[in-house]
Amino acid sequence: MNTRLFNKSTSSVSTSGFYIILSSSVAVILYSILNDGIFSISTWFPLLPLLLILIFLYTSWHKERQCEVLELSRAKRVFLSGMSHELRNPLNSILGFSEALSHGYLGKLNKKQAEHIAYINASGNQLLELVDNLLDISEIEGGQIEFDPKPVDLQDLIDISIQSICTQAEAKNINVKCKTNEKLADLWVFVDQAKFEKILSNLLSNAIKFSPAHGLVEIDTKLKDGKISINVHDTGPGIPAKYKSLIFERFFQINQGSDNKDPGVGLGLPISLHLAKLHGGRIVLKDSDMQPGSCFSIEIPLLVEKTKTLENSTLIK
Repeated sequence: MNTRLFNKSTSSVSTSGFYIILSSSVAVILYSILNDGIFSISTWFPLLPLLLILIFLYTSWHKERQCEVLELSRAKRVFLSGMSHELRNPLNSILGFSEALSHGYLGKLNKKQAEHIAYINASGNQLLELVDNLLDISEIEGGQIEFDPKPVDLQDLIDISIQSICTQAEAKNINVKCKTNEKLADLWVFVDQAKFEKILSNLLSNAIKFSPAHGLVEIDTKLKDGKISINVHDTGPGIPAKYKSLIFERFFQINQGSDNKDPGVGLGLPISLHLAKLHGGRIVLKDSDMQPGSCFSIEIPLLVEKTKTLENSTLIK
C-alpha cells in the first residue's frame, strides 16, 4: 500500500515537473519570437511537436489529479462512515445505562447524582447527533443516500417529530404547540418518512436550542398552489439579515443572544435542505409572526390526496 502511494506520488511529481519545464521552455521560445516580430509558418512549425507534447502531458496530469481527488474523497467517506458506525455502539450503551440510572431502575438517586446523570445523557445525545450528521454528510457526498417515498399522513409525521424532541423541550421548559389545520386532515404527503421526520426534528431541535427557557415553539401547516408548507416558529433572538444567506452553509453557526449551551456544529440545516430537495421541495427562512424569533418553512409539492382509505388515495400529477 505504501509502495503504491509512493509510486503514485513520485509519478505525479515527475509529470508535474516535466510539464512545468516544458511549458516554461515553450513560453521562452514564444516570447523570443513575439519580441523579434517573426510570425512566419516556418518559425512556428518547429514548435508544433512541443505544443502537442505539452497538451498531452497537461491532459494526463489533469486526469491523474482528478483520480487522486476522487480517491481521497472516497477514502474520506469510508473513514467517516466507519467511524460513525464504530462510535454508535459505545454511545448507545452510555445512553442506555444513563437513562436506566435516571429512571431509578438501578436504585434511587439523590439530586446531585440525578444532575450528573442528566449531563451525561445530554452530552451523549449531542455526540450521537454529531455522529448521525457526519454519517448523513458522508452518504450525501457519496451519492449513496437511500430515498424511499411513500404516502404518509402529514399530521402523524408532525406528531412523531414533536415526540422526538419532547425531552429537549422539557429540559428548558419550552412549550411546543402545533396548530392543526383542519383543511389538511384528509391529505397525505408522498415522502420518505424517516428522512422527512429528520428534517422536522432538526428544525424543531434548532428552534428549541435558540429559544430562551420558558419560551414557545410553534408549528403550523398551510396549503397553497399545490404545495404544503410546514412552518416552525421560535421565540429566539432571530437571525440578522447579514447571516441569512449563510445559514445553510456547512459548519456555519450563529452564537448570539440565547442561553443555548449546545449550538451544535452547523450541519443540521445543510442536511435538512438536501433532504428537502430530494422531496422536490425546499427550506426557506421567513419573517416570523413571533417577534423576536425565526420561522423556517419546509415547502414540498402535494402529491397524494387521501380518501377514506389509503388504498383508494389519488396520486396528484
